[in-house]
Amino acid sequence: MSERVIDVVPGLVRGRKRDGRSIYDRTAKRELVRRCQQPGVSVAATALAHGLNVNLVRKWITMASGRRSTWPT
Repeated sequence: MSERVIDVVPGLVRGRKRDGRSIYDRTAKRELVRRCQQPGVSVAATALAHGLNVNLVRKWITMASGRRSTWPT
């Protein structure tokens, strides 16, 4: 089994809300989604490399593809 090195998107987390949830940079989210949409890229491995939940990244991919009307902040 071959291991791939995943480049981490810089500046993804801008800060934290009072309840502990992260605030993500829009440009960095779009770059992460773009990388996930490349052929042969594992969304799960990419999310794990960034310390994110896979379901959150899949939600961003769905929003970016136009299936949802709003892009979260």
